[in-house]
Amino acid sequence: MKENDGQITIGTKNYELVDMPGHERIRSRYTDFLPVTRSIVFVLDSTSLNRQIRSVAEYLYDILANSRVQKQRIPVLIACNKSDMITALPVDKIQLMLESEIRPINKQVYSSNRLRATRTARVEQQASEGDEEEAYLGYEGEDFKFQHLDNRVEFGQCSVEKDKLEEIKDWIVR
Repeated sequence: MKENDGQITIGTKNYELVDMPGHERIRSRYTDFLPVTRSIVFVLDSTSLNRQIRSVAEYLYDILANSRVQKQRIPVLIACNKSDMITALPVDKIQLMLESEIRPINKQVYSSNRLRATRTARVEQQASEGDEEEAYLGYEGEDFKFQHLDNRVEFGQCSVEKDKLEEIKDWIVR
């Protein structure tokens, strides 16, 4: 399993795309492309997010907390695929679910929301070892929100199977 690359023409302009599968074995390879990355489209399945929320949030956290992504302020579109299906979650619900899964530990946080604290502890350990790859997300002491990030993070709907990609294409050309 490896990444797929290709070109897409939108209007009169050509764009180089790299599709990184979300499989845990290769998902960290996205960092190989960061030096030339101008934007990230993070595609998730809006019909099965309830079952995969932890894994999806971890992968998204890895991307957003990467120091190069933050330093370059790489914009991110979270594309909610299969949004045309009746079982699809609405975009605003998906955003709230991801924010709560990434949310920091406060005094009364449920155990399912501890992702950020455990990940931040790992970042601090790496930083003390001189090998910092990730940076802290959001504002300390406040619940995590995508709008707290320095890089632009937006949500959109799509259906790859039905070729409903207008929101993604419009976002890419901006």
